[in-house]
Amino acid sequence: MSSLPKITESKIAIHAKKEGEKARKYWSEIFCGSACLVAVDSLGKCSGDNFDLVVINDSQELAPEELLLLEKMASDTTHFLVVVGSGDLETPSLCDLLGAEGTIPIAHAEWYLKSINAQNQPIEVAIYGKFHEIMPKTDTTTLASISVGYRDRPALIGRGNIFTFGVDIDLDQRVQRQLSRAFKELIFKDNTSNVGPFGVGVAGYGPYGGMGHYHGSACNATPHLKFVAIAEPNQQRRNSAKEQFPKIQTYESAKELIEDDEVDIVIIATPPITHFELASQALKAKKHVVVEKPMCLKVSEVDELIELARLNNVVLTIHQNRRFDADYLALKELIESGTIGEVFNIETFVGSFEHPCRAWHSDQEISGGAAYDWGSHHIDWILQFYGTTPSHLFVNSHKRVWHDVTNADQITISMAFQDGKEAKFIQSDVAAIRKPKFYVQGTKGTIQGWYRPLANDVVDFPFGYRSERFHHAEAPVDFEVVQYAIDNQTRSYRVSPTEVEPFEFHRNLAAHLVNSEPLAIVPSSVRGVIEILEATQRLSNSKEHYVQI
Repeated sequence: MSSLPKITESKIAIHAKKEGEKARKYWSEIFCGSACLVAVDSLGKCSGDNFDLVVINDSQELAPEELLLLEKMASDTTHFLVVVGSGDLETPSLCDLLGAEGTIPIAHAEWYLKSINAQNQPIEVAIYGKFHEIMPKTDTTTLASISVGYRDRPALIGRGNIFTFGVDIDLDQRVQRQLSRAFKELIFKDNTSNVGPFGVGVAGYGPYGGMGHYHGSACNATPHLKFVAIAEPNQQRRNSAKEQFPKIQTYESAKELIEDDEVDIVIIATPPITHFELASQALKAKKHVVVEKPMCLKVSEVDELIELARLNNVVLTIHQNRRFDADYLALKELIESGTIGEVFNIETFVGSFEHPCRAWHSDQEISGGAAYDWGSHHIDWILQFYGTTPSHLFVNSHKRVWHDVTNADQITISMAFQDGKEAKFIQSDVAAIRKPKFYVQGTKGTIQGWYRPLANDVVDFPFGYRSERFHHAEAPVDFEVVQYAIDNQTRSYRVSPTEVEPFEFHRNLAAHLVNSEPLAIVPSSVRGVIEILEATQRLSNSKEHYVQI
């Protein structure tokens, strides 16, 4: 069992006087996906706020009094990333603080940043900007370099909890996932290899290939995490879990799991109706808690869980795993880079014409209702794209075909935002012809992505041809981008999904607990999703259609 102090939510400050909005957007995306950050134009506003990280976008922006404050603040637990920026390091006091003799300007171009991560794996990622070679002092560690003329030149150095980056990055370029991960691994570098792993217990193992097996595999593949126990009332599933993970403990009840001293982190993977109660029990037992989506069924429950985590000084996060989907990340990059201008309409869809599953997912008394299933992901995507919650909802549901289950056959959630923007999500079990998964309109063009069939076709002797079909929503989609050109002309091109790393959620959770890396999914970012889903189900049950949020 780990003896590390328990951490709740990360807090980041972006210090930028020039290009403040661009810098805020870029560095927040690098470190925390636009969450848990404060933009400041004076270092004095960071003093006394216990930030986990302060990014100083340009060293030339620091006033003399701010240098003194930086030196004072650097003695506490805050991490600082100082970007050399547009000018060279010339101020002697700043050079002394950063552990650099100075810098040598090279050029404004594309560069490859190289390093070794905590698992001794090589990192190499392309960046674009003006490179200043850093000349480190002897008591400074070079964390990353850039090869120029077949010689590695220092590009990122560290001295204590102050880090200096020698590339004035072009803030208009899109943030690469590889660069984000590289920065997080280097700045919050693992210096605690002697710390014992965090024991992870999963409440609700499920069938083979379900969430219990997934989380167990992910934990055992992630440094500082160890799969140690499950709670599962079904004896057959407990036996199956023991076969797949022979070293784990198996319990019949979540209460036994939570009471296990070897369990530091409890993952709640039970039906949604139980999420709030089980998460509450685990938080009160001072366990870190991961809740499967949906986090819970009511926004009041979200607020109570956040407060319980704060009072007990433990981590609370939600496994919104679709925030790591390759197509969502590609679309997010397209939207944030302004490819189609200002986005004003987002439509998403999931469904087909087939009998709903006969498991608890289709029973609204257990699942919460149709919207809580895929809506937990699609509504979350929409709110992440827009960065805000809607002001009004219009909901329409149908119960016309499938009468052996209690969830609606089809539900449509239309959202209107304060600035006039709109969005729509449709989930359907009665759609014989599918709509696009994504349809996004902007002031300069449109993006759409269509589902594609996903099957494993084999010819196997002596059985001949066989085809194993998978759920249509599991395969990431390609995007067609159509942009308006002059004189009523358009141009179109295709964009493939972004490359993603497996088990990124679990890697981030471990890095947050071990090294204070910002938590990727904070509970406050999911609150708006639950608020919409709760209102949707209330309207659906009451046969009303419209509500102001």
